[in-house]
Amino acid sequence: MKRFQTMMICVVVYLLVAVHPAASSASPKAPTLTCPADVIMEGSHINCTCSTSHVGEPQGRLLLFYNGRLQHTGQYGQKVIFLSRDIRREDNNARVSCLLHWATNMSADRDWTLRVMYPPGMPSLRINRQTTVNYTTNVNNSVDFTCRVSPSNVESLELLKVTRNGLQILSGLSKSYLSFRIEKAGCGDSGIYYCRAGNTVGQTNSTSVQLSVLCSPKLVNGTLARIKQLKVTEGSQGQLTFEVMGYPTPTIEGVSYHQGDSMSKEEPVRADLFTWKCEQNAPDLHLVTCTLSTADAMNKDNGMYNVKVRNSGGSINVPFTLIVDVILNVWKTCLSTQYGRYHKLLGFYATNVSEFILYQNDFYHMRIHIYLYHWIKL
Repeated sequence: MKRFQTMMICVVVYLLVAVHPAASSASPKAPTLTCPADVIMEGSHINCTCSTSHVGEPQGRLLLFYNGRLQHTGQYGQKVIFLSRDIRREDNNARVSCLLHWATNMSADRDWTLRVMYPPGMPSLRINRQTTVNYTTNVNNSVDFTCRVSPSNVESLELLKVTRNGLQILSGLSKSYLSFRIEKAGCGDSGIYYCRAGNTVGQTNSTSVQLSVLCSPKLVNGTLARIKQLKVTEGSQGQLTFEVMGYPTPTIEGVSYHQGDSMSKEEPVRADLFTWKCEQNAPDLHLVTCTLSTADAMNKDNGMYNVKVRNSGGSINVPFTLIVDVILNVWKTCLSTQYGRYHKLLGFYATNVSEFILYQNDFYHMRIHIYLYHWIKL
C-alpha cells in the first residue's frame, strides 16, 4: 500500500510541472545600445536607445547609465528606454551603457563613448615676453612674437598681421606653440598682429596687439615717381593727395614755395590758398593719406610748392606744381573792346571776331594769345 501511495505522489508532481510551465523560468535576450555617431558637435542633442527583444521570465527591466550614474530605469517588462541629452564641452569622453536587470544582470554588447568636437581654446600672444595690447619700439630694434594654445583640441596655430590687402600669415603649421622674430623693426612693421588656432570645427583668435615702430615720415614707395601736379580752373576747387608712413601720425605743418627752382618767390604763400588734413589708413595705422585742397587759386598762384609733413621724429618736404587754367568769356571780352562793333548786314548781325582765344600754359607762366581778324563788308 505504501508503495502505491509513493508512486501516486510522483505522478502528481510530474503532472504539476508539465501542466504549469509558468512555474519555470526563461532567460532574457541581451540588450542593445544604439547611439548617434561617436563624434558630436558641441551644443548638439543626442538620443540613445536601450532595447531588448525579450525581458525574460520572470520579467526583468532595462537600465541606462551615463558615466556610471543611473540616468533612466525602465518598468518591468518594458523592452525599450531612451536617454536624451544636450551635449556640452564637459561631456567629452563620457560613457553611455545599457543593462538588463534580471536574476543575472545582462549588459549590452558594447558601451558608447562620446567624443565632443568644439573649437580650440583661445590662444595667447606675447610680444617681447609681454602680454599687452599696445607695444611701441624704436626703428632697428628686434621684436619677438610667441603664440601658445592648449594642445588638447588644436590642429593648427598661426601668427597673422592685418593689412589693407587682407591677412598676412607670418608663421604657421605649429600645433600648440610658435615664435616669430623681426630682427630689425622698420616703419612698415607697424600694425595689428594676432594668433589664430584652428581645427575642423572652427577657429579661435587671440587678443590682438598693436605694434608701433617710432619713425620719421617717409613717402610710401611709388607715391612720388614724378612730381605731382595740382591742376585747377581759376576760382574753382581742386585737391592733391599723397601717402606717407610714420609714427606718431604725421601731420602737414605748412606749404611754402619750392626753393629749388629759379622762379621761387621770396614772399610767403597766402594763408587762404590751401587747406589740408592727414588721416590714418586703417588697419595700416602707420600709413597716412594727406589731402591738400585749394578753392580760390588765381593765375598768379602758378608755380612749384613744398608741403612740409612732420611728426616728433622729423619731417619731409613733398614738392608739387600748381597749375591754374584761365577761362575767358570771349563775347564779354570782345564787346568790351574797341573791336566789338556791330554791323547790320542783310538783316543779320555780325561781329568782327572770327577767331578768338588760344592760350598756352607751362608750369610757371600763363601766356594768352588773342588773334582778332577784322572782317567788315558794308
